[in-house]
Amino acid sequence: MNESSSSSSSSPTSDGGFDPSVCPVYTTGDEALLSGVSFWVEGVLQCATAAFGVAGNAVASVIISRREMRNSFNLLLVSLACFDSTYLVGSVLESIRKEFGAASRWHIALFPHFLYPFNQVSEVGEEMRPIQI
Repeated sequence: MNESSSSSSSSPTSDGGFDPSVCPVYTTGDEALLSGVSFWVEGVLQCATAAFGVAGNAVASVIISRREMRNSFNLLLVSLACFDSTYLVGSVLESIRKEFGAASRWHIALFPHFLYPFNQVSEVGEEMRPIQI
């Protein structure tokens, strides 16, 4: 390799593409900005959205599980709402641990053995339930 091709490999390509060998350098300001955005999006916004989702799922489950509306399709929708609510609660617990730093000793002990697997099972159930419907 000549000297010019060696130096051009560490910069963006001439056709405007991305060179994966160049790692970005984050300043302290960039890290503070990313941390702030992460707190508001993955912390506050995710928890608020999950709260509305769980409340909406509860209301929908009560309405469509009434005796006059009870049929197999509506019962499948209720089970989808249950899987969805379970996943949302698991996501909120993870968000509280990660973004708010409120992980208790119990949370840390239960996470690898119960909370994470339970959240993943509910995610699979949430994704597979519409296929059944």
